[in-house]
Amino acid sequence: MRLSVIVFALLVTSLAEPAAVAQPTVSVDIHMERPEHHFFQVALTLKGFDQDTIRVAMPVWTPGSYKVREFAQNVQLVTASDGQGRSLPIEKVDKSTWEIERQDSKTVKVSYEVFAYEVSVRTSLLDDRHGYINPASVVMYVVDHLSLPIDVEIHPIWNWYIDTALPARTDTQFRARDYDHLVDSPIEIGTHRRYDFEVRGKPHRFVVFGEGNMDERAMVKDIEKVIEAAADLFGDLPYERYVFITQLLESGGGGLEHHDSTSLQTSAWRFDSERSWRSFLGLVAHEFFHLWNVKRIRDVNLGPFDYSKENYTRLLWVHEGWTVYYADRLLLKAGLMTPKQYRDSNLGRIRGYRRRPGRHVQSLAQSSFDSWIKYYLTNENTSNSTVNYYSHGALAALGFDLIIRENSQGERSLDDVMKALNVRFAKKDQGVTPEDVKKLLLELGGSEVETFWNDHVIGTKEVDFASLMAMAGLVLEEETPQKKDEKERKPWDRPGEVNVDFSTETRGDRLFIRSIPRGSVPWKAGFAMGDELIALGDQRITSGNWSRLLAEHRPGDTVSLLISRHDVLQRRALWLEPDPPGLKLEKAEEATELQKRIYEDWSGEPFEKKKDEKEPETEPKVDTAEGGGH
Repeated sequence: MRLSVIVFALLVTSLAEPAAVAQPTVSVDIHMERPEHHFFQVALTLKGFDQDTIRVAMPVWTPGSYKVREFAQNVQLVTASDGQGRSLPIEKVDKSTWEIERQDSKTVKVSYEVFAYEVSVRTSLLDDRHGYINPASVVMYVVDHLSLPIDVEIHPIWNWYIDTALPARTDTQFRARDYDHLVDSPIEIGTHRRYDFEVRGKPHRFVVFGEGNMDERAMVKDIEKVIEAAADLFGDLPYERYVFITQLLESGGGGLEHHDSTSLQTSAWRFDSERSWRSFLGLVAHEFFHLWNVKRIRDVNLGPFDYSKENYTRLLWVHEGWTVYYADRLLLKAGLMTPKQYRDSNLGRIRGYRRRPGRHVQSLAQSSFDSWIKYYLTNENTSNSTVNYYSHGALAALGFDLIIRENSQGERSLDDVMKALNVRFAKKDQGVTPEDVKKLLLELGGSEVETFWNDHVIGTKEVDFASLMAMAGLVLEEETPQKKDEKERKPWDRPGEVNVDFSTETRGDRLFIRSIPRGSVPWKAGFAMGDELIALGDQRITSGNWSRLLAEHRPGDTVSLLISRHDVLQRRALWLEPDPPGLKLEKAEEATELQKRIYEDWSGEPFEKKKDEKEPETEPKVDTAEGGGH
């Protein structure tokens, strides 16, 4: 009797709770049979899907780089088959999507090749030296099934090995928890060098491909300092393991952030000066800071991602611009940048801001939203119509930081905003909105924050940097170069530095005007983009003698320029301006105790130098006005 009751109960339970349906599975195999021809062979295997038709697609962009890149353009020989190798009907239905008729097959295999021949952190490359995979440019996704786990197997050739932040099952097999995780995990394949180290109990790996003059072990020691500085700010390291993938190239560079790793590219033989060393560390700090700011502290529109179209955000000035600002602060805190170098770096961005007419046209919020069509797609009018959300966003961070410090009597800073964003949003896996950021700034910085926000984030009002820097006891003023007395002039001295205020480009030996700042002297004089410069006075202009011809004239001279516009010759007069005055940023002779306290916490050095102490000399700072991490 008791047994019958148990059987009946089990029967009722089985009827009330239907058996769980097996979850479909996705796996991908990547081969590289003839790497010298730059093709990855990819097989996407799908099991357990029950719909009649399955759609697979290539992303049109990759997170962290806000431009439609049309990765499907490099895909070819797309076929589909069932578990027994029989062909299944497959049709391309739009620029990036293929539709497969399943025909009741429990297994569907999509095979294709990807041409990988672009040196970039945003794309992929394969040659006979190594392979680099940005998965968004190589691996298709199953439409409407982005959340499924993905098993990945790489089939390296020769004695190549693999490095990625993906959790490993074997040396060649890995698992991504979903497609976003896969895209967020670049893969380096080859015979690169590996340096393993720990920071605060967390394992890290510095991977280096290519030959150059970097002292790699010394670089690891400095990277450890950067990581420590970031951990001090946020209080922890929010990952189990982190990988730095570094490629030493003949020329060029860049970086792209990921959830538990980063890809870095730099010129192989640049490490011959302190400035170049620090510049690369700045790239490291920038991409590492992104693991909080954009990967975890993220706009609500940046994850989960839609890979079929643009994902708009008005917060790139925070995600990128504040990261530029904090990259410097991490180097400063780590002892890898002097206080004077830190001041000079901020000064360089202020100079760049003042040279950019687009600051009167486009707001920071607009520049973020329009990144898809403007930041990566520049033309001759770009500087007149846009701002750079990297450098100008960093200046916004500077402004908010100093306002918060002053209004809190030096008790709080922008650091507290970053910490609050991390605790209130990142740790809860919640996206943020512009209003969330503004609310936190107001909470910590007072009403002046709203004025700065309205004027300089959503508005285009000129920033009063002199007033901002005065909050830290610093004086920002113009610096006019000293002129030589005529009696001291040597016969070989040129008359003076002149400024024509337009940029040029060469085509062979010919010289053309590329861009002209709106409202400048040549703009008002009727010169135009695309004009060919033929002669200055009676002297023929070439790409090689333009600077020398200008050097024969003094500021204030008016010269006659012969130009060709649409193959028609014209003569136009141009007044030669003096070089614009420079800017200098120095400590005020007198400052309040609050100003001194703000300066000391902001810069990391005492406001007042010790007796007989001299300002440390530094190398000239590369202008970071138009710089970016990517």
